[in-house]
Amino acid sequence: MCEFSLEHVTSRPARKGELLVTFQHGSQASFIDPLTAKAPDPVAVCLQKGTQLVFDKIIETFDVYADNRQVSSDTDHLGLLVQFDQINLDRKDVPHDILRFPSGEYMLVSELFPKQTARVLQLPSSKIVVYREPTVISDSEPALSETL
Repeated sequence: MCEFSLEHVTSRPARKGELLVTFQHGSQASFIDPLTAKAPDPVAVCLQKGTQLVFDKIIETFDVYADNRQVSSDTDHLGLLVQFDQINLDRKDVPHDILRFPSGEYMLVSELFPKQTARVLQLPSSKIVVYREPTVISDSEPALSETL
């Protein structure tokens, strides 16, 4: 994550086990470091695709069309465990960041009501590529079948 709307905000990557707080940046919501929540410029926490979070209670959303707070009664059956993902990456004019539930259903991060807490359970695995030069076997070395 670090949505296009957060390009000019101080940010850092998420860390496993840390507690995050939802925060409103204008019309967009994001996760921040709770230690900076009361600072003039809170630090946004960027999530990688695949980061798993668990909320401490039923997730509340902000209905951007009705301009009011609502408890996600239609998502309370989905649970508190979510995985961060992104959609619509080909479009610059819409939010990309989502929280995907184990059922496959999702909600936009931009619709999260502020001051909710979630803990980072697991970060996505890093892909480590190990490159080795190929081993050249000379003609003078015996073949495997000759050594048995």
